[in-house]
Amino acid sequence: TMLFPASAFAGATNAPTPTLDEGTSLKWSYDFQSGTMDFSRAPTVPALINDAIYVGSANKVYRFNKDTGKIEATSPELPGRMGYGTTPVTSDEEGNIYVFVTGSQVVKLTPDLKQTINQMISVLQEDYPFIRYDIQEGIMETTISLFAYQSACSDSLFLDHLKQWLIQLTRVLYAHHCIVTIHCNGTIIQDGIAREFCLLNKGEEIQYKITAEKAVTFVQHVMFSPWWRGSLTIILLIVLIWLVWEQLTPQPAGQLF
Repeated sequence: TMLFPASAFAGATNAPTPTLDEGTSLKWSYDFQSGTMDFSRAPTVPALINDAIYVGSANKVYRFNKDTGKIEATSPELPGRMGYGTTPVTSDEEGNIYVFVTGSQVVKLTPDLKQTINQMISVLQEDYPFIRYDIQEGIMETTISLFAYQSACSDSLFLDHLKQWLIQLTRVLYAHHCIVTIHCNGTIIQDGIAREFCLLNKGEEIQYKITAEKAVTFVQHVMFSPWWRGSLTIILLIVLIWLVWEQLTPQPAGQLF
């Protein structure tokens, strides 16, 4: 027998749960058991955290879009199970997420860093607007991809600046207790030489090295030249304007002989 103080039920109400007959409707649903009867995969009570729905099931935590029900992220396997869905996911004011799993363990999941990372990438793009990025976000693991394709850059210290930016990013991630692994590869052309480079990290220490060098052919030099790209763009614009002019200018009627 379990005894509870009266204060434990201070928030109880006599109002019944609304039914479909009272104007409610199903917004979305998700089947954690895939049609099988497995109570060990019973989901926890949904928790609204940072405008998303978090639910634990078995040994993983799922983040759902609260409007569509689409899974936006899934945690790696936790060191225990959720205990038949009896303990809800909870969070603190810093956005950390806590899950109670079997073995009397509390697992702490780090908060969403996407907004901070986006701000840092925006700063990088102010100096190097040709850089694009993609973020594949998870609850405990995130992949950040930076890329640029055949882009012109006159900054001879580009690699040094990129290295310093990666160091700042790494420090932010480490401050949130993240494990950081950097694999950054590319080719930069300077003074007629194509240099393949690689950036790697060991903790917060980041170094880059040139892995290969080869002379750029005349054709490659022309194709990579910003002057060639600018000239080609101007030519295409002239052709486009001419075609539009031909369509808008009335043609004199012909005469058959």
